[in-house]
Amino acid sequence: MSDDIKFGDYATIEQKRFSSENEHYEHKVIGTLKSNYYVDVPVQSPTEEKTHTDIVDVVACITCGVCERTVYRYKASDVKKRIKKMTTSENLRIKAAESMGWTGPWRFGNIHLHGTSPDGRANKDVPECIDGIIKDLCYKVDTLSTGIKAVRSLINESQGVAGLHLNGDIVEWSELEAGGRSEEWLGDLNYSEDAITEKGELKK
Repeated sequence: MSDDIKFGDYATIEQKRFSSENEHYEHKVIGTLKSNYYVDVPVQSPTEEKTHTDIVDVVACITCGVCERTVYRYKASDVKKRIKKMTTSENLRIKAAESMGWTGPWRFGNIHLHGTSPDGRANKDVPECIDGIIKDLCYKVDTLSTGIKAVRSLINESQGVAGLHLNGDIVEWSELEAGGRSEEWLGDLNYSEDAITEKGELKK
């Protein structure tokens, strides 16, 4: 099997383009088998599975973000496995499960994290009492990070605040941030930024 592709993996498959360079679409593998019935790559439109002479390793895939209900088979050697870097949220969800005795291999479904339960049963849903708390916290962090970035963007595109002291003067942003004479207004913004990376993830 090409790159040891298995159920739940992500892969890229080349798509034929006649007026520009070929593109590579992301797919999710939902099954592996041996067959002589599959789509030739580069994939042309309309997508069509064809019968071939030899029985080969084949992967069954859905096309992410395009048509996630239709399944097509592709020759495994024509498919390139895509290693998806886990997000901070996904890493935290796994660490929380590990702290309760769960182990890999891990797989992220649409809702649940799947892993091996403490009693050795593979591909089971991690209980919501573990996974749900971490997902909720990560959602809150992402939301707060977005708000902090919006305020920083406003600061970068403006001079300050007019009328803060009811005198019509403009108070420079630097005076309102940490270290300024009126830091009680925005000092906490700087401390919040210090806790979050440029990617919007919590610093370790």
